[in-house]
Amino acid sequence: MTRSVGFPRKILVCIMLFLFLAAGAVFAEEETRVDKFHRNASSGLLATARWLDNFFSDPRFESEQGKSRLKIRFSLFAEDESDIEYDVRTGLRLDLPILEERLHLLIAGDPDEEVGYRTISGAEGASPTVVDNEEDFSLSLRYFIKRKALRHLSLRSGLRWRDGMPAIFLEPRYRRTIPLDDWNFRFTQRLTTITDGTLRARTLFDFDRQVGDKLFFRASAEGVWDKDEHGYAYGASFSLFQPFSFRRTLVYGWSNSFVTHPHHRLEDVTLSLRYRQRIWRDWLFYEVVPQVSFPRDEDYEATPGILLRLELIFGYYPELSLGETH
Repeated sequence: MTRSVGFPRKILVCIMLFLFLAAGAVFAEEETRVDKFHRNASSGLLATARWLDNFFSDPRFESEQGKSRLKIRFSLFAEDESDIEYDVRTGLRLDLPILEERLHLLIAGDPDEEVGYRTISGAEGASPTVVDNEEDFSLSLRYFIKRKALRHLSLRSGLRWRDGMPAIFLEPRYRRTIPLDDWNFRFTQRLTTITDGTLRARTLFDFDRQVGDKLFFRASAEGVWDKDEHGYAYGASFSLFQPFSFRRTLVYGWSNSFVTHPHHRLEDVTLSLRYRQRIWRDWLFYEVVPQVSFPRDEDYEATPGILLRLELIFGYYPELSLGETH
């Protein structure tokens, strides 16, 4: 009797499974159409995001580009009564004419130079401080496994010198962009392992949205896990971009930094106003970034500061026009 009951159930399950798969096939076709519609509807939003990433030389965006260039940044940072800090940073990327432009040679600072380049950034989620890593240097190759507008996968490996000590590192990087009606969602994951014992994972979520005709909003959440550190460090930031022209852009930034060890707490809040302009030539930029931070180690008292920056680009640089993609 059990068999007589189980057999119809099996048939029913098979029918339901078939209908589910058939519906799934139809849904997959409709999903492709929806994705295409989303891509078309979001083309302006994607174009604006790419333009801003290009204009601000966002290292997350630059790491996916396939052009040879040398970038030099001079930064000067002053905060309240602290000593003035300065930083000179260079990065060289060479496109090797082999393997269908999938292989690049990089000569830069630390393998975490994406963080180092973000020495100021209410717009990018990091506390505005100048990072001192003059002795850091890396020589590496990056291989692009997949490089599409909505999906990116690459593998980077090479040698890194820190305090004069060499080490081999390996870093896979994955990025996925998903249009969501009026929003764009971007997920980026990096995993860095170094023969000196370092193992670090960085996770980043970006939500982008056009606001009216002239404003662009970005909300970001970033987390860092380090094998040698206790707890988890993460931050949340909000940025409102206001381009005045293809040469001048203003960013209103609000960033927050948190840690989970020894207990969950807010480490710092920073409000910044970031002005960036191209001057004289398309390859020359300067920035002025006044800011007010509220660090925990100062009992969250207001600490004013300002950063000045000059950036030069040699080799490839996009001729940026507002709304264009390059």
